Amino acid sequence: MRQQTIRRSVAIEGIGLHSGKRAKLTLSPAPSDSGIVFRLGRDGQPIPAAPESVVDSHYATTIGCNGSRVQTVEHLLAAAAGLSIDNLDVELEGNEVPAVDGSAKPFVALLNSAGRAAQSARRRPITVPQPVRVGTGSRWVQILPAREFRISYTLDNDHPAIGTQTVSVVPTEESFVNEYAPARTYGFLKDLG
Repeated sequence: MRQQTIRRSVAIEGIGLHSGKRAKLTLSPAPSDSGIVFRLGRDGQPIPAAPESVVDSHYATTIGCNGSRVQTVEHLLAAAAGLSIDNLDVELEGNEVPAVDGSAKPFVALLNSAGRAAQSARRRPITVPQPVRVGTGSRWVQILPAREFRISYTLDNDHPAIGTQTVSVVPTEESFVNEYAPARTYGFLKDLG
């Protein structure tokens, strides 16, 4: 399989969920092997969308580099992964990705409107030679070696509207677009700060 980027630049504006501030996000094609890179403004410090860039994951995922930070990247990154987009230049006016409707679905629509372009470089699949677990107490993520990509998830919340929910799936692009991308963020009034 070949790496992919988008065919043309596209933009979306909205309000950041946590900052409450207006933000404009512009997605542009990027060269092979560049990955997904965020910048605050056109000439901002590049912030790779990589595990080592994560500086906070309480209530939302924040990535940063040399003092520059971008909040709430998870829905955009889910959309890119769900559509197999490997390389993307993300310019942000503001410091938080717009929440739009609280799901990945608007980002799927935005990326689809940009079109996809196959690139000459081959995709390099990630291999997991041994189990990896991060987190503490009742909040953790574990990655295990496997022949197929499978996601198993359990949410256990004592709120009566949520309760215990479990799922185990082998996602496809179709299932991501139709079933998972529309899933919306929820919150509780007690957590408003």
